[in-house]
Amino acid sequence: SLLCTLTVHLLKASGQVMAASPVLWENAVVPASVFDESMEYLNHLLQTQHNDTPKYRQARAATFALHEAFTRNGDTCTCYLNSGNLESPISGWELQIQGPIVPSDPGLNTAAAIEPFFSRDLVGIAIGHVNNQTIDLAVLPCSAILPRYTLEDSQDQLALDSLIQELGCLVEKVQVQQPASTCALLRDPVLENMLHYVSETGVMSVTSNSLKHFSSQVRESNLMSPVTNKKPPPSKAWMSVTVPKDSDITIKGAAVSCDALLGHSLVVFLSNGLVSTVNLTQTRYRYEATLANDTAARFQDKDEAYKNMQATPAFHEEIRPIIEEIETGLRGMTKWVGSSTNTKDIKPGEVAAVIELRDHLENNLMVHLKHLNKLRYNRMVMLRKMCQSQYAQAKEIYKTVEALRARKKQA
Repeated sequence: SLLCTLTVHLLKASGQVMAASPVLWENAVVPASVFDESMEYLNHLLQTQHNDTPKYRQARAATFALHEAFTRNGDTCTCYLNSGNLESPISGWELQIQGPIVPSDPGLNTAAAIEPFFSRDLVGIAIGHVNNQTIDLAVLPCSAILPRYTLEDSQDQLALDSLIQELGCLVEKVQVQQPASTCALLRDPVLENMLHYVSETGVMSVTSNSLKHFSSQVRESNLMSPVTNKKPPPSKAWMSVTVPKDSDITIKGAAVSCDALLGHSLVVFLSNGLVSTVNLTQTRYRYEATLANDTAARFQDKDEAYKNMQATPAFHEEIRPIIEEIETGLRGMTKWVGSSTNTKDIKPGEVAAVIELRDHLENNLMVHLKHLNKLRYNRMVMLRKMCQSQYAQAKEIYKTVEALRARKKQA
């Protein structure tokens, strides 16, 4: 959608993803049908929202901004912010930073790179971390981020922030097992489900269909947290390029080539001025062949089901660290007493104290409560499946016993 195209995602070191919209480019051209689709969505919001709500005022400002920015030229619409000596009234409007729209692990300051990733019907995002060596894969609804400006008052700002906070969903964490002090994410132009994690010590290639699978489940259930028994195929990660540990050479950059001569190759630029080329098709097939051999060996283990059952930790052990974090967050809470204060009498220090208390509540308490609730629900679903499976097995045993009794009577 046009609203999704005009949105820029910003990454904090904590892993929180912020958003700014609309980012308009002079002389940008979009199909008129795409523009009309977005305007139809905004008009629907204006018709369904009460005219005294923050959401209505946001939709009205967004409708005005897009009408001012784009001019229809037949089958296309062109963005004109400065036409001759006439300057658009929205050219001086400052964008409002929105978020966080994707949940993050509290206490971590390892996020270093963000990149769009294939997700079919949703907005897919990949976040690269250093030190803890992971790639977070998250999704967002396509039309979730509407244009916002700093013209809105403080009450509207708080109300609209509450609607989009952690609107996205963290789908998967991919372990890359590659020590790095800095990293970059590189999308593959050939395979839409492939991503490359580039650091100074090597390049790890990752293939994942988890966002595509999650998007399909959302489309079927119309929920951003679909409950399904279908599990996506596991993501795969392997080293495509490795710099020797005892070498002073580091990687300065990388690019993926789909040249007719080189094929599907990874071009790596080294600190000594040399350029190294790796055939990605060859490395991927070699890794998948190794993986197939390992899978065949695991299926030969007759006690695999028993080991999986033993690997599931007791629920009290799984939630003990979260309970401790919640207790720590509760001990840090501040209790306020007294009568209510008129809006005109509120001082900046009081507003700062309220914001600090809200941030403490969100970062040190609500995050862990949501995590605890998710673990509780997942364990409940697992136990329900176990009960259903045992009940089905018991019915089969009962049928077998009845058949044996019938045979005994006939004998």
